[in-house]
Amino acid sequence: MISPRAFLSSRSTVSANNKMWDNLRKVTIPLLVICGTADRNETPILQRRNLESARSRDRSIIWIVGADHPYNPSGPKAGNGGQREEAADRMADWVKKRHSL
Repeated sequence: MISPRAFLSSRSTVSANNKMWDNLRKVTIPLLVICGTADRNETPILQRRNLESARSRDRSIIWIVGADHPYNPSGPKAGNGGQREEAADRMADWVKKRHSL
């Protein structure tokens, strides 16, 4: 069961997501989407849709196993708890491949 407040709050993201997809369609620069596999807010389908909405030719998605929304360790695949460090390292690698630092 869900409270009326929670239901209305969840429905407000529908219009926000539509606006986000409209904005993503304007993106032409390289785009990186990083997601945690234990994130209950951002589903794989939603993240793939986000990525595919962009017009950028260089689009990448990185999955951080066992990470929740703020990249804290969560769930049975949380492992050693290094999800935030992994996200930062993988983002840095992605940037280095595209820019000379």
